[in-house]
Amino acid sequence: MSSGELQLRVLSGLPAGSAPLVVDAQCGAVIGRGSDCSLVIDHPAVSRRHARIEAVAGTWTVRDLSSRHGTKVDGAALVPNEPVQLRAGSRIDLGPVALRVERGGAAAASSISSTVLDGAGPARARVVQGGGAMAARRLDAILATVGMLQGARTEEAVIAAVLPELVRATGFARCVFVRGMDASGFADVRGAHPEGSASKSLSRTLLNAAAAGQTVELAEQPDLAGAVSLIMAEVVGAVCAPIVIDGVAESFLYLDASGDQAPASDAGPFCRAIAEIVSMCVSNLRREAAEAERRALVEDLGAARSAQERLMPDVEGERDGFRYRLASVPGRFVAGDIVGVHGADGRLTAYLGDVSGKGAGAAMLMSAIQAHVSAQLSCGRVLQEAVNGLGDFVSLHAGAGRFATMFFASFDASSGMATVIDAGHGYAVLVDPVDGPRALSCEGGPPIGAVEGWRYDRSDVSWPVGARLVVFSDGVAEQLDADGKQLGLDRIVEVLSRSETVEGDVAGILATLEAHAGGTQYADDVTVLSIERIR
Repeated sequence: MSSGELQLRVLSGLPAGSAPLVVDAQCGAVIGRGSDCSLVIDHPAVSRRHARIEAVAGTWTVRDLSSRHGTKVDGAALVPNEPVQLRAGSRIDLGPVALRVERGGAAAASSISSTVLDGAGPARARVVQGGGAMAARRLDAILATVGMLQGARTEEAVIAAVLPELVRATGFARCVFVRGMDASGFADVRGAHPEGSASKSLSRTLLNAAAAGQTVELAEQPDLAGAVSLIMAEVVGAVCAPIVIDGVAESFLYLDASGDQAPASDAGPFCRAIAEIVSMCVSNLRREAAEAERRALVEDLGAARSAQERLMPDVEGERDGFRYRLASVPGRFVAGDIVGVHGADGRLTAYLGDVSGKGAGAAMLMSAIQAHVSAQLSCGRVLQEAVNGLGDFVSLHAGAGRFATMFFASFDASSGMATVIDAGHGYAVLVDPVDGPRALSCEGGPPIGAVEGWRYDRSDVSWPVGARLVVFSDGVAEQLDADGKQLGLDRIVEVLSRSETVEGDVAGILATLEAHAGGTQYADDVTVLSIERIR
């Protein structure tokens, strides 16, 4: 399903009539009980941050955020933090709350509006009981239907196979597949047999009664005060069998007859049996499709992540009088964090940052920025010129709303000085061998690409032997704990006060982050870089 505005209709778990949830394609949405979520679902069984929905490479996906009761898509449980593709009609279960993807930019299946007749009086609908044994012809018809469904690979094919068989085996004049009924009294009809019979009116009573999950039929003696419309339409019999997926009546098989037609007396139980078979078949198809899409998405994103890793520096190294240690943990399969280390002629230049947005779009911009910076530095441009050139590049090519917060540092071993530029990042700590760690505040400007034509200022910082610079992404400082509290810069400074090496810096921050988050399933990309002057 291609990206565009996404609507999620509430199926169960929330008050009836709850408005659809709308997800913007640019920002995506975090769904949960917490007030900081973009879509808040006030239900005690929904986690504070339950799931994230976003557009990845033009396709809508959903990820479970290590929720307490889990997330399902079309009945298949999600692995925490692994994205699964959504399709039009997909069902999302957030614990007991069920949502259906209504639309999201893809062409919806054709729909015919059909008027529903009669009132809402329950006296004209009765529950179809299990009853005794079916006649041999009914068993033959069921076996024939099952045989046809074995070859159906889509939900549309399932319905197309079932509708004519139901008409043939029951004696009803027509069979209609109904997605649901709106508040204005029109049924969303997606198919009918015989062809051309879809626009004929339906019974509101049966549709409302079947929505409870039971197969219903018109009673033998309907309440005539509420059945005038049915009498005028000469309806002599009707059955409505729900297609129930994970406990929710999502759609219906509706059969009726009029005039002198005489449906079989055991048509109700037969329709119920066929509807249950269809429900199982559709559930299996959805699980298979969701699993296939998940595998394909994981494979594609894994390839993208592999390409990104080839652009990143080694996790540790020693160059031109400096040594460093790096750790990078993507919050999803492809990362939006930028990191690089370049050394030449007694100078080491490093940078770290975070691209706006999430998913494949952010990862592509990250890779473009990393390649551009590397090319600028390889050509010998000084740091300030390289940063200004990068700002022009991102402003020109990234598009509206795309930018990157970044921190740059260029170290000169001969002078003992470092040139630093903070482009809206703000997460850097200088660890002095004598005075200990302190948050580093320096000149710079707005995020890269946020303001066209911006020229960045710089700061020159003393860099004695033994000093360390520790830079980290916002996924570290802004990670929330179970109570919604961020890890914060002060906590990281405290961790660094107990460390004496670049390895200790990185390991200490990651251990503190894991304890704070209650595991390694982080809400965002996590990157930590520590650099020490050793001579």
